[in-house]
Amino acid sequence: MMIREKLPAGSDVHEIAMELLNRNLSFGYGMRTYITTTTDELVAMGGFSKDKAFKFVMKLIYSAFLRMARAKAIARGVDDTSDEFYTASVVLWGVFRAHEVMAELVEANFENHSSQAGEYIRFLTHNMGLHQLDSLECDVKNLKRQDRYDQIVTKLNILLDKSNVQKVSPKA
Repeated sequence: MMIREKLPAGSDVHEIAMELLNRNLSFGYGMRTYITTTTDELVAMGGFSKDKAFKFVMKLIYSAFLRMARAKAIARGVDDTSDEFYTASVVLWGVFRAHEVMAELVEANFENHSSQAGEYIRFLTHNMGLHQLDSLECDVKNLKRQDRYDQIVTKLNILLDKSNVQKVSPKA
């Protein structure tokens, strides 16, 4: 059913329904863009596999939906539906609170939202730390090889000096 078929055009209820629909669409578009962009950035700049990056982004999206669910949890507390005005008010209040969270996420471009930041930092710290640790181990091995090479060259030069053999310079 279409909103325009059920709600009288120009009424307050129609305007609220249209506004909420627009917010839902904006949220969906923002979420889709965030998923694609963040996954691609983690793969390109972070060196993560596409699978690992996508799983992490889905974890962030899941936490966003949990935040919205907590915001509208008040609506689940309606046990007595005999008072229609009260019931409708509580449910509507829950919907408005969930939309408020959605608007915050869209405004913050998802990743910059405070509810996402902690998880994002934890992921990057853990995973980049491991990646950089591997890189550091390779650097240490290379330094040890270079140090070992320098020690061998120094010993050879000392032996050459003691034997009075003329050093041959490399040909140009």
